[in-house]
Amino acid sequence: TEESPSTIPIFREIYQAIESNDDSELKADVLTGGVTNYSYKLYVTNCPELCLFAKLSFAYAAWNPDRSAHFDLQRTSNEYEIMKTFSKIKPECVVAPLACYDIEQDGQKMKLLVTEYSKADEQFANQHIEGSVDIRLAPKLADMLAAIHNMQGIDPTFNDQCKLNVAGLNEQILEYVKETCSSTTPKDRTERYMVETGGLDVGVCLSYPIMCMMVHARNGYTDAVLSIKTYAATLLDCYEQRMLEAGKTSEEMSDIMRHVVGWCGCFFFQVFYYLRVFLDTLPVNSEDDREFIRDTMGALGLKMIRVCYDNNFCTERSSSVEVRRVFMSLLEEEVSRIAQSRSPGMRKTAMQPRRLSSLRASNRRVSDACISSMAFSSREFEC
Repeated sequence: TEESPSTIPIFREIYQAIESNDDSELKADVLTGGVTNYSYKLYVTNCPELCLFAKLSFAYAAWNPDRSAHFDLQRTSNEYEIMKTFSKIKPECVVAPLACYDIEQDGQKMKLLVTEYSKADEQFANQHIEGSVDIRLAPKLADMLAAIHNMQGIDPTFNDQCKLNVAGLNEQILEYVKETCSSTTPKDRTERYMVETGGLDVGVCLSYPIMCMMVHARNGYTDAVLSIKTYAATLLDCYEQRMLEAGKTSEEMSDIMRHVVGWCGCFFFQVFYYLRVFLDTLPVNSEDDREFIRDTMGALGLKMIRVCYDNNFCTERSSSVEVRRVFMSLLEEEVSRIAQSRSPGMRKTAMQPRRLSSLRASNRRVSDACISSMAFSSREFEC
């Protein structure tokens, strides 16, 4: 993957632009980072149209409480390879990767992934944060996900190097669950649910929008709740249709839909509740509301995991339609609970204008949105 800079046209253009003008220089703006990678926009100061995306990745993950855990840098090379493959299948959905370089400084090994800069500069997360989703994007996203899931010739061991890091994280979560289940003083609704009960891609794509939907329910914005709910239903409709057209049977779709819900639940519980990732981007009105939403996602996540992995909500014979009905009913139930939890003072307070996305305001981007999804096949989560 170590392409020579001289063989990449835009690299030559950037070099020539800088060499031909003494006032020109290559500048890097940080887009996001610090959790696992740093992402940058690279551009020539006097020719901003000459720009690239670059991601610098490290051999550790700051989101893992175990600071000694190694996070194999092969993951970045794998990202380059899968982007290269998929950009040929869906060039309108994935920017073309240009190069992936090994870097070492002060004894620390890193990888630098460089791609074209996406023309779609608007981050989709902003629409969910602001509660107004362009529903036309759902069929396009469903089509892209179905294309990924029907790709042929992918080695089943692809990206195996990353499993150990997240497997270690799951051991930590398991210990936390065991400790919680033996406690007589659970500190929130999620821990109470663990004590009382004893505790892929589409699910991950739905997880952050649904968390935003719960925030909007807490803030009283029913139109925003409806917008995200409609987006979720449309995405599932279109995804199921594409998968059936690709030859999946109704029995296979039932299994796939259960795992969509299961992955959603894993992300709710593991990423939002346990690791507290992305909570800082939510449009909440107070820190108490932020903690309320975190607890909501933890409890809802445990329920959705059970939809996938036991027969409490669905049986093995449940159709994809029945699984989706349970999924949407759990969302409705949670939205109703949140509406009822709003205090009289909250309901009487004049409705504040919905906030603009903090990501938009700060020019930040959400990175590593799938920090756990790459590490496990759905079968390996079963127990």
